[in-house]
Amino acid sequence: MSADKFVSAELARHMKKVTILDCFVRAHVKAQLDLIKYFGGNGKLDEVNECEIARCVIQSQVSTYQALRDAAHTQEQLGMETFKELQNLHKRKSITEGLSKWVLTAHEDGALSATEAHAIVHPLNHLIAHTVKVLADRSEGVVASEEGHGHGHGGGGHGAAAAAAPAAAATEPQPTPITIKTPEAQTPQSETPQSAEPITAP
Repeated sequence: MSADKFVSAELARHMKKVTILDCFVRAHVKAQLDLIKYFGGNGKLDEVNECEIARCVIQSQVSTYQALRDAAHTQEQLGMETFKELQNLHKRKSITEGLSKWVLTAHEDGALSATEAHAIVHPLNHLIAHTVKVLADRSEGVVASEEGHGHGHGGGGHGAAAAAAPAAAATEPQPTPITIKTPEAQTPQSETPQSAEPITAP
């Protein structure tokens, strides 16, 4: 581990707790749907003999809401800055994966050639890999900067090119001076006519 990385035990503990609670909620919701699907008959709990199934679903929902409450409380303890960073990382991963799938679909439909599809998907895959790595580091409590995640293809690499849009949003744009030419500045009174012929000595 490089010296510029800092490991926060508190961050690691909060991240693991949120991850466990998230998996708990997803598992319970999926189990509720499967329970109604396979034992509910018509997909609904609308008969007297299905009251025990309904009781199981309600108990599962109570546990699910308790887990959601605990997860929200733990996310508050992360701090707004860390929470926003994790939220942006998940959004970046979701958007990049969606764009990669869209490009591959366009290639399958014949809208893009194999070379064009590779040129677009290649940096996207590296950006996804970098985002997943950062998320994994945060889950272990590692806090470090996100700079320099290119993969060495000259300069910043494809990874740096793919991250150009997120990096540009964090960089302050430099003001560009604007010069307005007035009619007097464009045509001064002492201007020499362009059609003047050169004077030749006799």
